[in-house]
Amino acid sequence: MDFPPSAGPVDQLFNDYHSLSNSLGADAVSDHVALDTHFRKLFVLAAASHLESLMSFHMHEYFAGLGSTPYEFIRRESLERKFFRWFNFDSPKPTSFFKSFGTACHELYAAQAADNEPFDKAGQSFMFLCTARNTIVHENLATATLEATASEIEKHFRSAVEFPDMAMRIVRQAAG
Repeated sequence: MDFPPSAGPVDQLFNDYHSLSNSLGADAVSDHVALDTHFRKLFVLAAASHLESLMSFHMHEYFAGLGSTPYEFIRRESLERKFFRWFNFDSPKPTSFFKSFGTACHELYAAQAADNEPFDKAGQSFMFLCTARNTIVHENLATATLEATASEIEKHFRSAVEFPDMAMRIVRQAAG
């Protein structure tokens, strides 16, 4: 990857949803419910996939700075299709990711999360969306349900999209 992926396609899904929802008449209650039910799953899948792409971009960029030989090993053994191992999706916070980089990184994360509410919320929104995606994908997509509204999912995405860059700043700062 040469540049971070754009959020444009995810933004377009949100815009399409709002346009479709606004075009339905007030008496089309069942159509509104169907649209909301199916688009919420699509929002979660698209948002979490985008977040995974962003996080992967930043991780590749960071480790590529080590040189081609160590990077190739790290890329093959720790980066390619390994996103699911970077986080503990049973937790509402991304703590395990920072612990993987050592004590200094974990302590820096903990201090940032305590002092910086937008950062803490971004991490929690990131975890919410990725966990929801895992639930949808590993259950029956057609019958899976989400408690969050479309508006809540969009708010989570707007917050979470900042997390990968913020997280990698902490990793770089901890590394010195």
